Amino acid sequence: LQYIYAGYSVPNYVTGEEYVRQGLWTQEQLHLACGDNKEVDNYGMRGVLMEIAREEMIHFLLVNNILMAIGEPFYPAVPDFKQLNAKFPIDIDFALEPLNALSLQYFMRLEMPDFLNETLVNENIPVSEQLHTYGSLSELYSQIRDGLQNIPNLFTVDKNKVGGEHRLFMRDNLNKQHPDYQMQVYDLKSALFAIDVIVEHGEGSEIETETFARSHYQKFRNLADALSLEQINQSQKGIKRTWNPSYPSLRNPSLNRKDHNSNVVTVPQTRMVMEIFNESYFLMMQLMVQHFNANPQGSLRRSKLMNASIDIMTGMMRPLGELLMTLPSGKRGKTAGPSFEIPTPEYIPEPKIAYSTISREFKLLGQLSHKCEVIPPAVSEMFDFYCNFFEELRSKEE
Repeated sequence: LQYIYAGYSVPNYVTGEEYVRQGLWTQEQLHLACGDNKEVDNYGMRGVLMEIAREEMIHFLLVNNILMAIGEPFYPAVPDFKQLNAKFPIDIDFALEPLNALSLQYFMRLEMPDFLNETLVNENIPVSEQLHTYGSLSELYSQIRDGLQNIPNLFTVDKNKVGGEHRLFMRDNLNKQHPDYQMQVYDLKSALFAIDVIVEHGEGSEIETETFARSHYQKFRNLADALSLEQINQSQKGIKRTWNPSYPSLRNPSLNRKDHNSNVVTVPQTRMVMEIFNESYFLMMQLMVQHFNANPQGSLRRSKLMNASIDIMTGMMRPLGELLMTLPSGKRGKTAGPSFEIPTPEYIPEPKIAYSTISREFKLLGQLSHKCEVIPPAVSEMFDFYCNFFEELRSKEE
């Protein structure tokens, strides 16, 4: 979610072109932030962040596949950014922030492989005497690997009854090397392979390899280097204003609670869009919960629930999230942003009730969005479509 938030915070190409016309950006800065507006070729800092966020969704699904393969339920993992820093031993600041030099440093720290961390001290301290059992994601995944290998009789699923995943999120090189791989987890070998995919995406393997060059860590480092170089160039030209490729969005925007780690949005129209975004996010997660609880071994590619969930990500959350980055927050000089504040979705075991509830929520969102002038009509129409879609599913259960 941190990566998505930072990605939403970078203006799209059309807005970037307007900044160039107004003299706020140079043509080079437009290219740096937004690429050439062709996602298959080069779509700049914004595109890199969205690509990484998309791959993180695969990591989320892979981890859940491992959990379900050892008999645990699907875990929706709804974070509270007001509490994350107190929960995890990794020494960075977990927060929703726009793209800038500081947030990129946090992202690099999250994805940094241990073989690059020169501050690691190899001390044989007994686990009982350690305050925290890991200090980095690299170390955490290494320990998960050890646990999978050393704990006997973990896996409970049948290899022939495991569903496939969406290839939408996969890298081309993985598709080429393993064309039949659908990310199923059913034994130790497939679980370790899943962990390796996650680590390869995030950290890479060894320096001077293609996987390291394409790792999240190295991509963030490249973004940080490019931003730093552009800021130095601006300074050398005598331009006093520091260039950032993002809207001045709030840090940890919130609808409800104001504390030392969040900022409450006060503008009524902006709050309405935030509420619609959050409810869309909740429905996205609710549909995942419904799929994995009702049919945990079913194919995601053929799942109406999972396909609808992905439609929400791309057709509702993304345009609403990008819109929120442009709307006033009520705090001087700051725009808003999505807060991702939702309760943890719970499985509704009766399909008829589940479809009726979901349809009703889409109907309400459609009504609210049609009344909100700043929301694009295409988003409102998608709410209407899925209201009817789930009502039809409900009627088929009768």
